[in-house]
Amino acid sequence: MPLVIITVGVGNEKAGMTACWVTQVSWKPAYLGIAIYNKWRTLELILKYKEFAIHLVSEDLVQPALKVFGALSSRRVDKFQVVKEKYGLRVTQARKIKALVLPDAPIIIECRLMKYHIIGDHYLVVCDPVIAYRNNDKIPVTCFKGAPYRIGEKIIA
Repeated sequence: MPLVIITVGVGNEKAGMTACWVTQVSWKPAYLGIAIYNKWRTLELILKYKEFAIHLVSEDLVQPALKVFGALSSRRVDKFQVVKEKYGLRVTQARKIKALVLPDAPIIIECRLMKYHIIGDHYLVVCDPVIAYRNNDKIPVTCFKGAPYRIGEKIIA
């Protein structure tokens, strides 16, 4: 599965997280599904704003993905400010939705929430991709058992 960063919200009410449980759940219409733990701030804001962005992570974004979006709490820290200051990443407004995006990601998919299902301690969030765009030629990485991999090769983070 791909390693992604999910971003949601703007202004003082924004959050982001790393996810690996992302998949296409329908061909027609082309819906995506993401499994998100029921206590995360990112989920809370997705349910509130009903719009969010999915960023495929390239190898150069593995550190901010894991050490900021995957390790710090959006309730306590402005993760967007941290990645700007510590990693020099750009943060901008999304093209079609009201959310912040990271244009250094190779691919961004802006989404609208369609529905969700509670499955154990996770929500399966089903979304409609509004627009997807490629920002650079970097190759997205995959995720297996919580670790990032080049296609076929584990990345030491």
